[in-house]
Amino acid sequence: MTSLVKRIGLPLAVVACTVVLAGCNDSSKPAAAANTSGTSNASGGADTHSAIYLSECQAMVKIFTDSSLPASAKDPEKVISNFKNGPGWSTLSSQQQVDAVAGIRKAATGSCG
Repeated sequence: MTSLVKRIGLPLAVVACTVVLAGCNDSSKPAAAANTSGTSNASGGADTHSAIYLSECQAMVKIFTDSSLPASAKDPEKVISNFKNGPGWSTLSSQQQVDAVAGIRKAATGSCG
């Protein structure tokens, strides 16, 4: 079972990194606008309207609601830990990191709304 968790945990981390990095390069929304919507506090300082928050949440909610994955692979704190240890984490600003973590935690609730 441990090897199954490792095999699923790594792909989840890769998916999370890919989604975050894709959100960083979202040309349809200016970077300044993504971080100035002013909605924070409810998610520990996260901007719940930022591109990273929304892209993380939308991508991860699909994974967390996938009944074919074991429960251990859907632990948001494990996903966050793997993500923080990944290569893309250090390239994010501190606000982007807060937003990404909040998006993953929100996805664990089953909804991004």
